[in-house]
Amino acid sequence: MSQSAPLFDLLQWGNEHLLLLSIVAGLLTFLAVALLSVAWVLLRRRKIAPLANEEVLDRSVDVAALDAHPPAAAGPQLEVYGTPVRVAVVVMAPPGRGGSVPPKKELPALSEFLVPNLGAVLIASQPLYVRWSPQLSSQGFVQSFFNKLSLPGDHGKGTVWCSLAGKFEAHGQLYLVGLVCCASAPNGLGEITVEHPGEWLQILRARVAA
Repeated sequence: MSQSAPLFDLLQWGNEHLLLLSIVAGLLTFLAVALLSVAWVLLRRRKIAPLANEEVLDRSVDVAALDAHPPAAAGPQLEVYGTPVRVAVVVMAPPGRGGSVPPKKELPALSEFLVPNLGAVLIASQPLYVRWSPQLSSQGFVQSFFNKLSLPGDHGKGTVWCSLAGKFEAHGQLYLVGLVCCASAPNGLGEITVEHPGEWLQILRARVAA
């Protein structure tokens, strides 16, 4: 008896510790799985979430993956050839080898030189703002804009999406700009090249509610 008792105690002590280790291992496994699940959800949400309210540099945009909700019924309004639209993306770049474009907080004031009241429209719609590096020519910028932000369908025709690209002048400086807009119904606007700065006023109309 005197020899078997310590052996029994040793086995009992080992079983208790094995049980404790099993519980600890189970808890650690549960925590690891939970953390991995949370990380996966966050990464997936970041991947599929709309890009609105952000400012990014030198990138293309998958327009088909953007939220296609229509323009608001109230508040500042923008029209493209008379069709109400919501501004989803604004791309800006400086022409030539130097220069820069302003950060997003300065975009509404600058856009007033493009079309009056456009600043209020941008504040209301909060589009994705993409700043590109200097572009060697306005024609090259327009082509790159339409390529990197290609519209669904036949260059946007027959869908709710349309885009415009060209240049404008503010404070004695030229800027290259592209807009991606979303209407409430499919239309035939498609991709629109603005040949000269004065043409913006013929294509766009921004209104602020009285």
